[in-house]
Amino acid sequence: MADRGSSMRASAGAVLLVVATAWSCTDGPVGPTATATVDPGFLTVEFAAPPAHRDIGVLLDIEGPGIEAVRAPGLELYRSEAPGRYQVILAGSLRSGPLLRFRVPDRNRLPQYRVRVLQVTSEDYALRDPAGYRAAITR
Repeated sequence: MADRGSSMRASAGAVLLVVATAWSCTDGPVGPTATATVDPGFLTVEFAAPPAHRDIGVLLDIEGPGIEAVRAPGLELYRSEAPGRYQVILAGSLRSGPLLRFRVPDRNRLPQYRVRVLQVTSEDYALRDPAGYRAAITR
């Protein structure tokens, strides 16, 4: 009887192996499936200027997928749009802090967005060196 028991165990093991192999070759889910959630909404451009500067204009270059609905409350906004890229001119009294907001299809893709300060204008309309200014995109 010992031979029959080990033969049955071997057969059961072979059947289990065949079933597991067949199951793993199907197109269906193999394990837990993770679903990525899409979070449409606004991202914010934070602006930092040197403390003593009083500026009235800035030219920004913003890159990223699906940028739309650019808003800059309290400032005049002019924009030029190309696929995946915006150039934005803001005119008015500039202060450090949140400068503008723009709508995106998924805020979870924040690392795909970039902003650069290209030019800054002082109160006397002189162009400043943009190296002393910073801009960053936040949620």
